[in-house]
Amino acid sequence: MTKSRKSLLLSELMLLVPLSLMLVLTLVVTSVTHAQSTNTLDTDKISATFVAPVVALPPDRNTTNTSSQLMYVANSKPAGENDPNRVLQIISVRTIDKPIDLNQASLDFYATQAVNGGMTLISRRDGNYNGHLSTYVKSYTTSPDGKIQLIRRCFYILVSPTEVIIIMQSNISTNETASDTWDKFTDSLVIK
Repeated sequence: MTKSRKSLLLSELMLLVPLSLMLVLTLVVTSVTHAQSTNTLDTDKISATFVAPVVALPPDRNTTNTSSQLMYVANSKPAGENDPNRVLQIISVRTIDKPIDLNQASLDFYATQAVNGGMTLISRRDGNYNGHLSTYVKSYTTSPDGKIQLIRRCFYILVSPTEVIIIMQSNISTNETASDTWDKFTDSLVIK
């Protein structure tokens, strides 16, 4: 897979693509990566339990060539199943080339990133996660036909001046268990 094609794929995932395109992207991601047989991810940086088996994407550079990321993805339903309870979960471990300040301005930058791509802010909460500055952003978008509203939850944790962990979950707004699923996902996170 070419670098620009992989970057495009990652950008699409991060911007919460419409459900139909997400299904196609899941097939593409599965074909170019390796899947784990478990919902539990355990690396030298983090561990977490996802809603479904984890797919690890190859390391990637951002389009401005200022950071690298390792991304882990899980989709609760097999591609092709159109289920309103479908949940897509992502964890990205981002390594930044030039150190950033661990302050409110950096939190504001990441909170702004969470609502790029046509997302509308529902709520934002800044805080502290195990001694690390963090921000949580919940947003939504509506499909072009106005029929489906998608919810995206993003949690940015500033681990160090050169490392940010991003946790994301996307689901249809009618999914009644999405909040509980999110809580289980974030509660399982351990930063090493």
